[in-house]
Amino acid sequence: MHAKRRAILVPAPLIAVALVVVGAGCSGGDDKRVSLGEGGRPSASATPSPSFATNDPVQAFLGWFDAVYRAERSLDPNHPGLTKYGQGPALADIRQRIASFRAQGVRLDKPDVVKQPRISGSGRPRGKLVNEVAACVTEPPDNFVDVKSGRPRAPEGADGNGLTSKFVGVMVLMADGWHIDGGHVEDVKSCSAVG
Repeated sequence: MHAKRRAILVPAPLIAVALVVVGAGCSGGDDKRVSLGEGGRPSASATPSPSFATNDPVQAFLGWFDAVYRAERSLDPNHPGLTKYGQGPALADIRQRIASFRAQGVRLDKPDVVKQPRISGSGRPRGKLVNEVAACVTEPPDNFVDVKSGRPRAPEGADGNGLTSKFVGVMVLMADGWHIDGGHVEDVKSCSAVG
C-alpha cells in the first residue's frame, strides 16, 4: 500500500500466480463492513470479534480486514486475528504499520468498507492451493485520530481524505485454513471500476 494506502507485498514465489491465474467463480458478493467496532476510544474490555470462517478464502479475506482494523485501532501488533487470517509478508507489513502508528501517536478509528469480495483467480504454485480475492475497499475520510486528543489526524504520507481502491489478496490454503500472504492495491475512482 503506497504512501496513502496500506500495501502488502506479494512474495516472489506467488508472483507467478498473479500472472497466470485462471478465473474462478464468485463466493460471497454482498457488501461487507468488516469492522464492526463501536465509536469512541477503545475500552478495557474489547468487543468480541465477529467470526469469519477460515475454510473459505473470501471469509478469511474478510476476517483479515476485521483483524487489521481491530489491531490498528488498539495498536496491538499481537491481536490474535492477525495470525488467524494472515501470515508471512502480510502479517509482517501490518505489524510494521502498527509500530509506525504508535511512534506517530495515531491510531485507526474508522473501519474500511469492503464491497464485492470475490475470488478473481486461482492456481497451485509449489503444490499450494492459492486463490486471489478481489474487493473494492473504501477508506472513510478522517479514519485516523490522535491517540491523546482523539481528534482526526492522518499518519505521515496520508491526507486524511479517504480513498477507494481495488485490493487483491493472495490467499493460501494451509493446514489450518486460508491465510492472506500478500496482495496489491490499485487506487480507483469508484467501486464500479473494480467490477
